[in-house]
Amino acid sequence: MLRKDEAIKESLHGEGAWLLHSRQFQEWIASKSSEALLVDGNIDDFELERITPMSTLCAALIRSFRELRNKAPCRLSFFCGLHTASDDDLSGPRGLMRSLIAQLLQNYRFHFDFVNSHDYRVLLENHELGHLCETFRNLIYQLPAHTVVFCIVDGISLYERASLEDELEIVASMLCELSLDSHLGCFFKLLLTSPNQSRHVKKFFPRETNISLPPSGDCDVRDISPEALVGSVGSGSPYGSSSDASSDIEAEHLEGEDLDFEDDEDG
Repeated sequence: MLRKDEAIKESLHGEGAWLLHSRQFQEWIASKSSEALLVDGNIDDFELERITPMSTLCAALIRSFRELRNKAPCRLSFFCGLHTASDDDLSGPRGLMRSLIAQLLQNYRFHFDFVNSHDYRVLLENHELGHLCETFRNLIYQLPAHTVVFCIVDGISLYERASLEDELEIVASMLCELSLDSHLGCFFKLLLTSPNQSRHVKKFFPRETNISLPPSGDCDVRDISPEALVGSVGSGSPYGSSSDASSDIEAEHLEGEDLDFEDDEDG
């Protein structure tokens, strides 16, 4: 486990720093517009791991948003690596959408007149994916104007399996449409990450939204923390107030994993 921790830490100081310095990432995090960003980590050693350097970076990013306090944006997150077991109620694309909907419902009050039939309600209760996506879309459309929503899905390539391909296509298409929708009142900022190369999901997004990280040996940039980057953006271009109830359960679950990078001297 210690060797794994060291490998993650080394990768964070390489590929992670490179991503935070990249123009595309900094524009994505600072802009007042809906945008999508797909990040391929190219980290071969972690391709099949539940927790990767990208996971840790995403958790740190969410924590940084939370620390903006009254200027904190709405943040939705899902870590696919935490939901791969067959007996996990939140595994797969259906679990992903159920989690995002639940997080939204903890943040804001919504009206549900779009659930306008008994059949719609039954399909929702049975977790029918098309209706889960439609419900998420309806909730996003109800958010107050100019609300900034960061939706971070880590490890999406873990769901690129033949048995989930059709469901993943439905979710990816819906998220892409939201990130490109000029009629949204809120700013929907989507971040999808993969530890290595995504194969299926990227087909549904414009090519210019994709970032492929270079190998660790080619990431010669000065170190930078998500806290420093988010703090500078938050102070110079406030995201605006958001609900204090914003759910960080996914990120907190990840932080609860046996991954302590702060002090190795006693290890």
